[in-house]
Amino acid sequence: MKKFLIITMGPGETSQGAALGKFIISAGHKVTFGILLEENLHFLKNFNSQKIILKNGEGIKREVSSGNYDIAVFCNSKMYGVDQSFQKDPPKNKPLCVSLDSNWLFNQPERFPFISWLDRIYLNFPKDVYSYGLIEKGGAYVIPENVKNIITTVGLIPSYSPLSETKREKVRKKLGVTKKQKLIFTYIGSGVTFHDDYFSRFIKIIDSIHKKHPEIRVLYLSGEEPKKSWLIPSGGHVDSRIFYEYLASSDLVFQHQGLGTLEQAISANIPIISNVSPIKPDEKVHAHAWEVKPFERAGLCKMHFYNDSIVEVDKSVNDLLYAGQRDEMIKSQENHRSIGEKNTLNDILERL
Repeated sequence: MKKFLIITMGPGETSQGAALGKFIISAGHKVTFGILLEENLHFLKNFNSQKIILKNGEGIKREVSSGNYDIAVFCNSKMYGVDQSFQKDPPKNKPLCVSLDSNWLFNQPERFPFISWLDRIYLNFPKDVYSYGLIEKGGAYVIPENVKNIITTVGLIPSYSPLSETKREKVRKKLGVTKKQKLIFTYIGSGVTFHDDYFSRFIKIIDSIHKKHPEIRVLYLSGEEPKKSWLIPSGGHVDSRIFYEYLASSDLVFQHQGLGTLEQAISANIPIISNVSPIKPDEKVHAHAWEVKPFERAGLCKMHFYNDSIVEVDKSVNDLLYAGQRDEMIKSQENHRSIGEKNTLNDILERL
């Protein structure tokens, strides 16, 4: 039995850490969670594992070097930008230290500082998606060679399984969706990723599709619901389990650029349209389209910019609900599915 410390900060990172921790525990090992933000403890409410609140970088280093752990897992190597000394100076007597990352942002340490003393970086992408993101493969990201040398792609975390047909039918019946209707699951996001003008475009897009296909229904989980005949009321806030069941019971996921929802849809084998901010002509730092484009190149989603014409988006919705592109995308998703938690644990154990 090995002893793991899993360290997280944001909600998405904590859900990843919870998924990895659950798998590690099921394999017979011990897990302690180190949480920087107390409000994220609710992601771990079903765990009997010890949970420690770590206030800052120094507190993390003390816990990592306490001698209580064989492995420390950082969910995101770039979460401690306010404490640059943390990234540069390793703790004393450190165990094996690894990270679980969901992006390619290793080439701008002044903006996205990352932990320099990691033994391994695990990217939760399929191998070809990671490759498509690199500049030498037509992507937009440059990763220093010394970082590339410690990167391993492990697949999606959290990993999910598609719902059984029986479960899908049960969920759709609960939502009032008949067998003849098509269900679009929509998540557009909030905060900086939410744009009022885009919300109004989303309404126009669905209105346009609905005129031709009145059997379409939409489940909208992004705040205030539009008053439309095609809308299925969500009943308000839903937990992560119900969120996935609704998503995995749909016929199409229509989302903003968030990789968390994108990866869930891939696991569920549901066609995806991912909408991203337009790239500025002088974009040099980071654009969400740079993250999503590799998934599109791998056949896992269709990408649209917020300012693409309604006619273009309308066609993509139609193609992924009714045409051959639907089967092609589902096949690609099936080919890319893996249990990222298992791949990560196996690689860690091989390095001890």
